Amino acid sequence: MLTVNDADRTETLITPEEFRAALARFCSGVTVVSVSVGKEAHAMTATAFCSLSLEPPSILVCVANQARMNALLLGADRFGVSILRDDQAHYSMCFGGRPSREAVPEFEQLGNVPVLPGALVKLECRRSSAHLEGGHTIFVGHVLASKIVDGEPLTYFEGDYQRLMR
Repeated sequence: MLTVNDADRTETLITPEEFRAALARFCSGVTVVSVSVGKEAHAMTATAFCSLSLEPPSILVCVANQARMNALLLGADRFGVSILRDDQAHYSMCFGGRPSREAVPEFEQLGNVPVLPGALVKLECRRSSAHLEGGHTIFVGHVLASKIVDGEPLTYFEGDYQRLMR
């Protein structure tokens, strides 16, 4: 257990291990966030992603402060989001720190940002704001463009990739 003391209250929180075990039970989609630095694309897998608002169309993505992508997003005006299809786990592993030679993709452009070919959904976002919270930065992006293809999403549940059963 962890204890948090602030001016108004003292609370005991669950441990990081308990938190990880609890949230592993939350099924999430898998996204890859990407930016251009000069002519080079940089990307990372992000499961902490969600829609935020319809007016204006906005998303949020959370990135660890020590991650290289955090500094790149803070320095970028725009970024891409690729929501992966169920046959694209290799991209998630590649940009989640487990690269293989077969998984290194050629990015394509959507507007002014790199995105993954064949992704279920591709978004071009303009960074609206960044908020520091704990060990992460919450990036809010206004969606400027989208491209959608047919297919099923790649999902992540209990520490492994899953497919939807319809």
